[in-house]
Amino acid sequence: MRARGFRLFPGSDIRRWQCLLAAATLACARLATAELASDKPAAILVYPVILVSDKDCVDTTVQISNTSTDPIDARCFYVNATGRCSNNGRQCFTGAECGGGFCVPTWRETDFRIRLTARQPVIWLASEGLSTRTAAASGLIFPLDGITRKGQGGQSNAGSLVPPVSDNPFLGELKCIAVDDQDRPTDRNVLVGSAITEELCPNECLDVTRHNAIGIQAIPGANNGDNTLVLGQEYEACPNTLIMNHFFDGAADPATGDEVVGNLTLVPCSEDFVQQDQNLAPITAQFLVYNEFEQRFSTSTRVECYASLPLSNIDTTQPERSIFSVGVAGTLTGQTRIRGVGITGGHGLLGVYFDMHGVQSTAANLHFQGIQDQVDLIHIP
Repeated sequence: MRARGFRLFPGSDIRRWQCLLAAATLACARLATAELASDKPAAILVYPVILVSDKDCVDTTVQISNTSTDPIDARCFYVNATGRCSNNGRQCFTGAECGGGFCVPTWRETDFRIRLTARQPVIWLASEGLSTRTAAASGLIFPLDGITRKGQGGQSNAGSLVPPVSDNPFLGELKCIAVDDQDRPTDRNVLVGSAITEELCPNECLDVTRHNAIGIQAIPGANNGDNTLVLGQEYEACPNTLIMNHFFDGAADPATGDEVVGNLTLVPCSEDFVQQDQNLAPITAQFLVYNEFEQRFSTSTRVECYASLPLSNIDTTQPERSIFSVGVAGTLTGQTRIRGVGITGGHGLLGVYFDMHGVQSTAANLHFQGIQDQVDLIHIP
């Protein structure tokens, strides 16, 4: 992605990202042995990165699809992690934008409901949303409004409404949960999705990245239909370790010679959409970093709410001294293994990795290893 503009990294400098991470209540239980994936249908979808900024010409295209031959409903939750200045309430990503104040992390959710007909994909821009009525500005509507357009057997998207994201700029995540026609969580593993982040400025820049939504499969017959989703009993357990293969910051891409700079986004498995930010707990993300000679480095960082981490700022405010810097690591590429350690709450983590090669970016889903030895909980209203 280009070295100027939003570039998937809010603000004009990638080293201006906040570190936030959310976690909720944790409980001991016998755990399921299934594993998560980004390439198979599931009952819960997690989109770790939703970015919108008119100022920086960035928007996110969200896609969700029903893989079954029957309709399915989904309850979805935007989590807004955009900060606010302590002195004037303006949106921010760093304290430098607040004119003497602090950039205070936030965690606010907006929920909505979608009905997907058989084998139907639905796509929307995060900045504009989607309606069953024609939107005057964008024309973004659901394909089957249930009035003038219906599918086979009268199926439609009636009752669906995707609002625009609550802020602009917006930084956060999206979770969607398969439910039945009475809004109770269901064990139907039929949802797949992806997110495309675009930076498009006339005559200036074009950069597009895509990553799959992370699917958490329901365990058939285990879901009791209540509003506490237990990952590890009713759904697949979250991974014990996230594995990220990456260039070290400042490395030269062997194919192009471009400098590479990376960014890691982490989201919690546990979240409380009932109490919202009143039930957030701090969490420590532990990192084991290996270079190509299998030399090991380690660090950790305590984060809250939602985490977006420039690699070479995870362990220091001086990027050239970071263990994620090519000058310290000593090789072009390496592997980082990430574990979450909860203090008072759940500690499962999910994430996605971005890197910038000169003027273009790439996105990659992380690999998973093992499962959590305790459950994670998602509370929905």
